[in-house]
Amino acid sequence: MSPKSKLVEFRVEPEIVVVIDEVANHKGLSRSAYIRLTLRNELARLSYLPAATKKALGVASPDTPPTNQNNGGV
Repeated sequence: MSPKSKLVEFRVEPEIVVVIDEVANHKGLSRSAYIRLTLRNELARLSYLPAATKKALGVASPDTPPTNQNNGGV
């Protein structure tokens, strides 16, 4: 954590913790690293973060055309 980091605690349902842990493990991240990344991505998607951060996270800007993610679909 950087010196300016703050500790944030919150409650979630036990079944959500299980899913978070499974996804984090699959991605090779700790629970907290996965939650931080997910939160940053959502804040970027909602345009609460600078454009450079959005770009670094791979979050499309509103003026960026969507990509065809099914590769070859019509």
